[in-house]
Amino acid sequence: MTQKNKPVITITNIVANSMISGFDVDIILKKIPGAKYRPNGFPATVIPIKQMRINLYDSGKITSTKSLTEENAIESLYIFVKKLKDIGMNCKMEPKPQISMIAAIVDYKMTIDLDALRGTKNYTKDIRSFPAIQMSFPNGVAVKAYEKKLVITAKSINAMIPAIKTIKKYIAVV
Repeated sequence: MTQKNKPVITITNIVANSMISGFDVDIILKKIPGAKYRPNGFPATVIPIKQMRINLYDSGKITSTKSLTEENAIESLYIFVKKLKDIGMNCKMEPKPQISMIAAIVDYKMTIDLDALRGTKNYTKDIRSFPAIQMSFPNGVAVKAYEKKLVITAKSINAMIPAIKTIKKYIAVV
């Protein structure tokens, strides 16, 4: 691949998480605009914070989703805890928030040879609902490979790089 055909990586979601104690879901639902309890799907209270979303589980686990930077994902958890303290809760967040997942789209701008990828050690299965395959890599990196792009998740961008380089080798020559 030439430099101008270098894959384009677009971050689509960064998730941060931690645990909190000292919260009351009923008060959150009454006092924080937009807060909703969602018992179906995943039992969590969902709270909008800026463009992001906080998921507060009954266990005290909190996650921040829909961020595009690690800093914003972590900051949104601190903003949420401050908001709870501002409405009178004696909340404590431990451990320190950390990034738990980064999702990205990698666009190769050329066709990926999915048939050849099926023969690799990383291939796990075909995804029947659309033309793609699923692959797993070390360090918790998961990939869905489509004809020209990947949807990739990992704990860090650095963990994604070996998978991106491996799949780049399967660009079909037309």
